[in-house]
Amino acid sequence: MEWPQIWFITQNSLMLSCTDKVAVVCNDAGGANIVISWLKNNNFIMRPFMNGPARRLWEVAYPNEPILSSLEQAIDGADTLIAGTGWASDLEFEALQYAKLKNVYSISVLDHWVNYEDRFVRRSITIHPNAIWVADKYAYALAHEVFPAVTITRIENAYIQSLISKLDNLIGDGVLYIAEPIRGEWNSGKDAEYEVLDYIKSNLKTLKIDKQIVIRPHPSESPIKYLEYVKKNIEFTLSKNNELSTDIAQAELVLGIESMALVVALEAGRRVVSCLPSWAPSCRLPHKGIAHLKDMSE
Repeated sequence: MEWPQIWFITQNSLMLSCTDKVAVVCNDAGGANIVISWLKNNNFIMRPFMNGPARRLWEVAYPNEPILSSLEQAIDGADTLIAGTGWASDLEFEALQYAKLKNVYSISVLDHWVNYEDRFVRRSITIHPNAIWVADKYAYALAHEVFPAVTITRIENAYIQSLISKLDNLIGDGVLYIAEPIRGEWNSGKDAEYEVLDYIKSNLKTLKIDKQIVIRPHPSESPIKYLEYVKKNIEFTLSKNNELSTDIAQAELVLGIESMALVVALEAGRRVVSCLPSWAPSCRLPHKGIAHLKDMSE
């Protein structure tokens, strides 16, 4: 089969003009944010199927573009698939699988800098897309190394740019902790997410923190996941803001593990610290400017 031609036009935005029927499939928030923000600057007939956190993001961004009832309905009749590469479900992997079955040209969007190969493996089955899109120079170099036989293209990260534009000349004096699921434990007998918080609490002097730390749960986590923790640890409180940009705007120091939101905060000029404990795996974010608590001395 001859795949549709794709043209990339660099202007104020990157434009795709090869088809007017594009299936868009996402589950995790990271990929969905990048895809949705990019689509805002382009014009196709979209065939969306969204689950998980991506569903709410789509409904807010495109209230007049109804989500189709199934993955198959989105891809059947489409010329191109644009999909995220999330961990929270198998949806985006199944989209690649179905697109391959239907000879639909597939594009996967890598929204992070870790576990690249594993994103395309389920139950010992590996499926690579026809093309991979990344959104910064670090991901571009890494993707080329991991996927030498796949076409890699760097697109504009309209999501991060839109967040940063909201933060111009806004720098608060608060401390923000950006949570993310780790799904495991290290050596304390408790979930690793809480182990990180305990580690921060034991290093308040090192971090020069003398105020409450605002915890922002990850979009894939329950908004009340840390409620019992903050009740027992007065050093922390929970964010009351819906928007990530609002939380970052109110902070001068942003803590976290290895979330993409740390990169947003770094680009916005905040002091950023990854707080993985000394006995945990190292932070895999490649961005210069991110400090690491395990390397800091009191």
